[in-house]
Amino acid sequence: MKMLINKQGLDLIKFYEGYREYPYTCSGGKLTIGYGHVIKPEEQLQHLTREAALQILKEDVHFAERAVTSLVNVELNENEFSALVSFTFNLGKYSLKSSTLLKKLNDNKRLECPAEFVRWVYAGKKMLRGLIRRRLDEARLFMK
Repeated sequence: MKMLINKQGLDLIKFYEGYREYPYTCSGGKLTIGYGHVIKPEEQLQHLTREAALQILKEDVHFAERAVTSLVNVELNENEFSALVSFTFNLGKYSLKSSTLLKKLNDNKRLECPAEFVRWVYAGKKMLRGLIRRRLDEARLFMK
């Protein structure tokens, strides 16, 4: 069965990404709009309503869902899956693929996974308080 992010996971992403009506440069240095949507060169996004931003978020989340599905080799419950989708949405597929979090999960060492989330709290070599809170919330959701 194909898994999809649950409400708690989507709400977590929305909360930490925040809604931005106009383009801004995120902490990773990328031009972003809506709920953390990185603007592609071919996109002409200068303004987004909340409704349009939510629609784009749902499309963007599908990429993270597919990444988690393709990389995880063990059975997940919906909270574990949703926490990993939030992590992947924020950091990208390569970060999940190269992480000790994924290795431990695929080795079925679930109890060691929450500590791995909180290792990913840096942007541009700087520890960010918002990323600490986000990773703790993702770890909590993973353990629910």
